[in-house]
Amino acid sequence: METDQGVVKIGILGLTIKEVGEAQGQRELKDLPQYKGALELTDIVQEVNSKKWPEVMRYNGADIVIAVVHAGEESAKSKNPCNRIKALAKSTDGIDAIVAAHTHVNIPEHKYKNRSGQTVIVTQPGRYGEYVSKISFSLVKKKDRWEVVDKNSLTHKI
Repeated sequence: METDQGVVKIGILGLTIKEVGEAQGQRELKDLPQYKGALELTDIVQEVNSKKWPEVMRYNGADIVIAVVHAGEESAKSKNPCNRIKALAKSTDGIDAIVAAHTHVNIPEHKYKNRSGQTVIVTQPGRYGEYVSKISFSLVKKKDRWEVVDKNSLTHKI
């Protein structure tokens, strides 16, 4: 994104649950012939933390890292173990914001602290395009890099 003080580079980390396809009684995606055994689906928290994706993205120039995830927030009543957004936000350093899905709940903004004590924003724009999430970042340029100093999100009904 171009600004009057230079370019801000945004890294988008796309993730999906390993249970994709199971709910409809279908074979798992990884077992479909077109993937020829090359598709690997793992737990989202384990995947991001073991591969250190936010760190890799920042090393490659990302100033902001946003995870777009086909998973929802865990709840006490949740029967679906793949909804691990809170765990992802709390256990992973380097993610600035998470756009969640899967539970079809409108979440304008939830805030969590990661292991380093930094705030991670979670937003979820409801279901079937009924909302759109807007995430705003306040940035300061320090030594040729951008630093996020504040952030917030909200959802707009379409």
